[in-house]
Amino acid sequence: MINDERGLTLAEILITVAIAGILVLGINGLTGSAYEQWQYSNERQEMLSQGNFAMSRIIQAVNATRRVLIPLVDDPATAYSESQRNILAVTLDPGLDRDVDGFADGDNDKDGLIDEDIPADNTFDGLPGLKGVDDNNDGLVDENPGGADFASDNDEDGRKREDCLNGIDDDLDGSIDEDLPKQNDKVGGNANNDFDNDGDGRTNEDWLDPVLYLVSADGKQLVERMPGLNPIDGTNYAEYPVAEAERITFTVQRLPVAVGAQAELVNVILLLSGKYGGDIRFETSLRIGSGK
Repeated sequence: MINDERGLTLAEILITVAIAGILVLGINGLTGSAYEQWQYSNERQEMLSQGNFAMSRIIQAVNATRRVLIPLVDDPATAYSESQRNILAVTLDPGLDRDVDGFADGDNDKDGLIDEDIPADNTFDGLPGLKGVDDNNDGLVDENPGGADFASDNDEDGRKREDCLNGIDDDLDGSIDEDLPKQNDKVGGNANNDFDNDGDGRTNEDWLDPVLYLVSADGKQLVERMPGLNPIDGTNYAEYPVAEAERITFTVQRLPVAVGAQAELVNVILLLSGKYGGDIRFETSLRIGSGK
């Protein structure tokens, strides 16, 4: 009887190891590809969720506002565009009552009226325009700070107290009622004190409470700035992200009002870019104050 106990040759072992290596690499490749696809899909779902939430906040704010603060309307005297920006600022919903105290959050003096007695510094934050913001897109932020007279330049264009509250473009800069003087309408009120615009004996009662949307310095968050509850002035606000992504692009355009038109529109584009590739774009056209 012949007992054949011959083992594997070195060549056979090497071939077997090579085949096993190829199989392992193939399995790893499939596993890695599946994991990358899972990361991509998971990220897109997250961006969709966050983008929808951010846009819902923006739509709600624009629909409820009485006025848009930024973007401004294009000024024919400047070479840059005021109307297309990467920031949106509107006044607070006049019906919003977050602490449920029976008074709207924008009713700063709690007399049942909103923005009825706006100070010369319209947002009452001690600075020209909105604090920390380039209001008119000239590349400068809070330029010429230094007191109430400078703070009365509410659109940072270097001109103070240009428009009164009358629905007319008094200074011919394209915008209406954008830079109110101490006596908001220059008529009526208390003749002995032009800060008392409603003639009730009290001054500087209500200021414009802005809600802002802007991209963070690192470009990864869309931030919402909301006025605080019961603020003592316009510097009391909170900021928090409403959307996060590897890169965020935010574009807002204020459209010129057509002759005879009853509505003013803003176009909003929010672009979220992912770490694992792909962009998600959200776009809408909103009528200012349509939900009032």
